Parts: sequence; structure tokens; C-alpha cells
Amino acid sequence: KSRVLAEGQVLGYTIIYRRVKRTNELIVNGIVYDQIEALVETAHTLTAEVDGHKITAEYDGKLHSIIKVDNEVITKKLRLF
Repeated sequence: KSRVLAEGQVLGYTIIYRRVKRTNELIVNGIVYDQIEALVETAHTLTAEVDGHKITAEYDGKLHSIIKVDNEVITKKLRLF
């Protein structure tokens, strides 16, 4: 059981940023590349390097979940609790 915070597809990659219980995960093509566990969420960035591309999933600590590939915003989603 999980909550998808943001997702997108680019360059043949399926990227999912999700929360499972107290853990946020960055998943690329079904593989978890980075995660952070926190009871209360603060601003953070999860990163992955896949085939020479830098993929990040960020929470700005306020309202948005953001996915970037090579520093270009792919998805920016408003988080409502």
C-alpha cells in the first residue's frame, strides 16, 4: 500500500516518487534507487544516476513534489494532505 507523490515518463524511463508508510522512495523502471525514512516530512531530495542521467525527486518542504531529469523539471505536483 503506497501513495504516489509524483510520477512521469521521459527518455524511456518510468519514474515514480512514492511514500510507503514512513518511507519515501525514488523508483526508476521498477527499481528503488534511493529512499528516506521520516515520521514528519521535511524538505529533501532523492537521487539516482541511470545510464548517465541524473534523476531527482524532491519535496520542497511546503507544497510541491518535483521530479527532474538532468536538472529539467519533468513533473511538479501539488501535494494536498
